[in-house]
Amino acid sequence: MAAHITASFPSHRNVFRLVAQVDALVKGNLSIPTSHRIQEDGEVQSAVRRHQQYVDAIAENSNYKPTIGDLQGQPIELVSILDPAIEKSMEKTHYKRVLFHSTLLSMEKKANEDLAKCIEQYGYHWIFRAGLTQYYMTKCVVSHLDFWNADSRSRRCRMNAQNICYEAMDAQLKLNDVEKRILIEVSQSRDTIVLGFWNWLSEHRNAYHAMKACLFLLNKKSRQKPAR
Repeated sequence: MAAHITASFPSHRNVFRLVAQVDALVKGNLSIPTSHRIQEDGEVQSAVRRHQQYVDAIAENSNYKPTIGDLQGQPIELVSILDPAIEKSMEKTHYKRVLFHSTLLSMEKKANEDLAKCIEQYGYHWIFRAGLTQYYMTKCVVSHLDFWNADSRSRRCRMNAQNICYEAMDAQLKLNDVEKRILIEVSQSRDTIVLGFWNWLSEHRNAYHAMKACLFLLNKKSRQKPAR
């Protein structure tokens, strides 16, 4: 475990992640995920292999460019896609920054567990890794970053409004204009804040949305009876 922490530092060079890793190690919460298994030629075909052309088409239509880690099935490390601007906008205290990276580590574990389950059921595709990486990264950022900071209300009220909007947007991939207007009214927020948050979340979840579409397709195909 300690060797893993030492070996990984040159790749991320983030002191706050390092402190979070050491803290997790001391508490016995640090885990080291292994690379995710990609199906080899000659094996029994997975759902992804059987419907490869459809899954590829959806993935490519997302306009997400897969990374080497996506293509090779490497363990998910959320810090690899962390926007430096996002981290700089966090509260400046060291405690808050370490807490953010502790949440990242926890989310990474969940992301890798979800990816492993996905692979077991459907087989591997890079869009699964990319989608889960985006989902858990955005979820982590939203839990720590105040997107409502332009609102004059107390931080508690701002975060409550932000959570209301996030939960609605997380539950439903696409919202129409009427639903967005309802969110604005329910959260008692300015439309520029809510729509700006919506645009940010949509932009950073394009691979996740494609992943959900792929899973919907694969589940639908699995329920269809083969033609005689």
